[in-house]
This record gives sequence, structure tokens and C-alpha cells, in this order.
Amino acid sequence: SLHSFPTRRSSDLEWIWEVDSEGLYTYCSSAVKSILGYEPEEIVGKMHFYDHFAPDVKDEYREKAFEVFRSKGTFNDFVNSNVRKDGSIAKLETTGMPILTPDGNLKGYRGSDRDITKRLEAEKIRNLLNTAMEQASESIIITDTDGVIQYVNPAFENITGYSRNDIVGENPRFLKSCEHDDAFYKNMWETISNGNVWHGLLINKDRNKSLIYCESTISPVRDSSESIVNYVSVQRDVTKEHLLQSQLSQSQKMEAIGTLAGGIAHDFNNIIYAITGYAELAMVKSSGDGQIKSYLERILKAAGRAGDMVKQILSFSRKSENEKKVLNIAPIVKECLKFLRGAIPTTVEIKQGIAPDLPYIHGDPTQIYQVLMNLSTNAVHSMGDAKGKLSVTLASEMLDAQFCGAHGLESPGKYVKLVVEDTGPGIPDQIVDRIFEPYFTTKSAGEGTGLGLSVIYEIVRSHNGAITVDSQPGHGARFNIFFPAIEGQDKIEEESASDDYVTCSGRIMWVDDELVLIQMYKATLESLGFEVTATSNPLHALELFRQNPESFDAIITDLTMPKMTGMELASEINSIRPDIPIIICTGFDNFRADFDVGHFGIQAVLRKPVPRAELARTISSILDRKYGQ
Repeated sequence: SLHSFPTRRSSDLEWIWEVDSEGLYTYCSSAVKSILGYEPEEIVGKMHFYDHFAPDVKDEYREKAFEVFRSKGTFNDFVNSNVRKDGSIAKLETTGMPILTPDGNLKGYRGSDRDITKRLEAEKIRNLLNTAMEQASESIIITDTDGVIQYVNPAFENITGYSRNDIVGENPRFLKSCEHDDAFYKNMWETISNGNVWHGLLINKDRNKSLIYCESTISPVRDSSESIVNYVSVQRDVTKEHLLQSQLSQSQKMEAIGTLAGGIAHDFNNIIYAITGYAELAMVKSSGDGQIKSYLERILKAAGRAGDMVKQILSFSRKSENEKKVLNIAPIVKECLKFLRGAIPTTVEIKQGIAPDLPYIHGDPTQIYQVLMNLSTNAVHSMGDAKGKLSVTLASEMLDAQFCGAHGLESPGKYVKLVVEDTGPGIPDQIVDRIFEPYFTTKSAGEGTGLGLSVIYEIVRSHNGAITVDSQPGHGARFNIFFPAIEGQDKIEEESASDDYVTCSGRIMWVDDELVLIQMYKATLESLGFEVTATSNPLHALELFRQNPESFDAIITDLTMPKMTGMELASEINSIRPDIPIIICTGFDNFRADFDVGHFGIQAVLRKPVPRAELARTISSILDRKYGQ
């Protein structure tokens, strides 16, 4: 046998022939016309069998054929290339038996040639398709009409974590994530069982029970009689794209919230300002009554707390570069836990442990706040509706070279250690090493993007710190964060809020569109010793100034007002009298004071609500510089 080939098919064309011992045709059946394009009379007695061999293999095939002739052997499925009359190539499968004389000499051969050209081409396409399916990045699943899996490609194994041997013979329902209702699957099966193609987004679960988002196409496969015999599903993993889209949507929401927060802050700060201002005025009048003064101090403390909350909201919503500075982390932790207490279920107990006299670190307050808030909310989420305890501790710790080397810290020494611990179910052993990977999440769709812990990790690393996790299933999780301490840093003393300016002098124009603040501004400044002209209309203020520019020593104006902004008013006043100092007072946290101070005579920018003492110091300092008072 020269060559073996798969079993013959009845659909292949076949012609019968005989040749003599030299290979010259002595007989050809009429089927040769359909296969090679020759009439039998064009071949018989005129052509040898090897005359049809393709030029590039002619010598090789001729030699092999005559080796069989010399041995008087048989041709069994000898595949060879032949040139048709029109010059095209036909693939033939030759079978032949020797014809011997009575004394055993070779007389010739009798046999048949089967045209397998189409079969080989189909086989080549099948092999190509099989290779493409095996190497495709999309997951491919073939099932029977009952949905039983008959084939999956390697991409399916990579995406789901299931091996081919695990799932062939199973129904795909084990992939269900419960993210779709029964109507979803009913529609899918009705579509494909009716012979139509189904397109849609399938949300499945992989072997680790993590969600997989796949753009899927399921098509029926028909046999020659148009009966559906299989279904083939092609699925493209779009999990990362889905999470990125979710993150983009969240970013857009936060941008919208930031814009809304700016507007709210303006109005809310005006209300806080009124409360603070009138409380401070009352404090001045109630110096002899200790109980009333105590009540007013509580009002001022609550108003200050409200103002801090607005600043915190704005710090998250504004678009600005993160700036690291020398800071004490303890007040940030306390502030975050106060905020968190009102945002989580009362079933969760918060335990706080902050060591005294902690060293300072070099960091960004907003990012530190973000780290603690994210870890805390993750801990609360893990405890669900059950009773639990969230513990947050802060202490200093000396780390040795071995620990620092193992966790990528620059050098051994003193570190500030922040610990967030919960009494939740803990983190399974098989995923604890993956929790800081981007997009990895165990939350259901809509509950998280899988970016939280990876963002925390990057923030900590950007602070030259390290984060570790200790967890045992059923015994909660403990996150340890280490920030390098600043050795020998002097404590930064907070400014005293005392009223250093009990008496002041000067003629002030105050412009603000909030009517509720006008009288309060006027009363506050007059109690400090200033002469005050107050108006809620910036156009009226400009007219008053034009009538007598020398009758004022300073202008204080709100930033955002109808008809004319504070900047526009400052520009007009500055064009009339360039030497008069102007103070901008605003509730917007994203106002660029470093750019606008110095323009149009602006000497300072005050953030609402402004404490009485700060207001007095600022005005008096500017007037002292300007007029030498």
C-alpha cells in the first residue's frame, strides 16, 4: 500500500480502468469524462496512467507505482494528483489489482479511480474551522437539541475555569448566575428552537462563582434535511468592558453630584453662616450668663461640624490634583468614623482605638479618608444585616528590615499603623491573594465594580506605604496599613479661634444676595467697630460706590450673585478706584484663590462660613497694610 485514506463515500465519482504492464490504458469507463474531462477513446491506447500525474509529483508517483508493478502488489487507496483536460487539478484515490498470465507474469492492472477532490477540500475546511475554534479567543459551546454540551473550546475553559472533561455531557444551566429571570431563558430557548438566531448579554458564573459578562450569539445547526440537530453558542467575554462602563457611569454620576454639591454648598453654607454669625453675636451679648454661653457654644460647634461635612463632600466631588502634606492622621480617622456612624446600620458597632501623640505622616487627607471609608464600607457590607463590630485602631509601630523588605517598604523604622477589622465571614482562602486585583469582586451586579481595593492599594503605595490582610473564613478580616512616620516633626499648632480684635475701625461695604445674611453681616461688623453699608443687589452696590468712591475703605462681596458676579463687581470697582481693597467671600470650595488674588484689587478670599475672629483679623490686617492703621 502506497497511501491510506479515510473510508470511501458513495457521493464520490468513480471510473473503472485497465492498463498493460507498461501502464498504457487498455480500457476506461465512461465516468472518466466526468472526472478528468476526457472521452474514453482519447485515453485508451494513447495515454499512460502516469501521463495524468501533476508535473510537480509526476516522477515521484511514477516511480512508486512501478515499484508496485515490479512486486506485483496491489494499490490500496493510493492518493494522487491528476491534471484534468482543462488544466485543473483533481485528487484521485486509486485502487488496483494485478492481472497475471497463467505462468505468473504481469499482464497489467485492473482498478478504479475515485474523485475525492471535493471531499479533501471539505476536510481541509473542517480542519481549518476546527483549528479556528480551538484557537479562537471567544468561548464556543456546541450542544445537542436538549442543551447537553458536546463540545467546548479552550477559550471556554480559560474564561470559566471549567475543563472540557468536567462539563461535556452536562447542561449549561450550571453556569447560571441568577442574574436573569425565567422569562429571559424562556425567550432564548423559544428563539433558537424555532430556528432563529438569539443575540444578547449573558451573565454567568465561573468556577469561582465570580460573574462573567458575555456578548452571546446562539445559532441552530441544521442537517441536510433542514432539521435542527445542534446549537452553537459563541460568547465574547466583556466583563472588563462592562466594569469599565460601570466605572464610567459612576464617574459621570460623581461629576454630576459634584456639580450639585457645589450649588448645595453655596446655599447650605449661607445658612450655616447665618447660624454661626448670629450665635457669635449672641455670645458677645451673653458674656455674663454662663449657661446661655454654653448653649451658644454648642450651636457654634454643631454649625462648625455641618460646615466640615460640606467641605468633606466637596473634597470628594471636586476635580483637583491630590496634594500631599505633613498631617496628623488621627483627626481624619475620627472625622471619618463620625460620618460613617450615621451612614451604616445600627446593628454594626464601631469601636475606635487611637493612640495619643502619634507621629505625623506625609500624605493627602482626602485619599486617607477615601482609604478608611472604602475599607470600612467593605467591612460593613461583608457583615450584611447581621450584628457585627467594626474596629478601627491607629498606633505607631517599629518595623524591621525583614518586614519592610517582604512588603516593599523603603526602609525600617517608625510607621503609623491603621487597622480596619470586622467580625464578618472573612475572605475565602482561594481568593485572598486576588482581592487587590483590578476588577476582581465577589459582589453581585450593581453592588460594586471590583476597583475599590485596587484603588486603595495604589493609594497606599503612592504614600510609600504597605497594606496587608489577615483573614480566616468565619472569623472576619483584618486590613493593616502602614504609613512612614515623619521623625522629629514639630507639631502643627491649630490657630486660636479667639477674638483678637475686640475693636476695629473702617468703612465697609458688604454685598451679598442672601437677604438673611445682610443684617447679620451688618450687625457682626458693627459689633467689631466697623461702619457698614450692606446691600443684596450688586448693581445697587456699584451705583453707591460710583456716587462716592472715597466713602469706603474696603469692599466685601459674595462670589456668585444674580445680575452681576463678585468678580464682575470687583472689576467695575477696580476700574473706578484701583487702590481700594476687595475681599471675596464664597461658599464654593473650588474657587482658585491662588489665581484670582491680586486681580481687580482682590486682597483675600474667605470661605463661608467665616468665624467672627477670622473675619475681624482679615479685614483689619488688610486695612492696616493699606492705610497704616
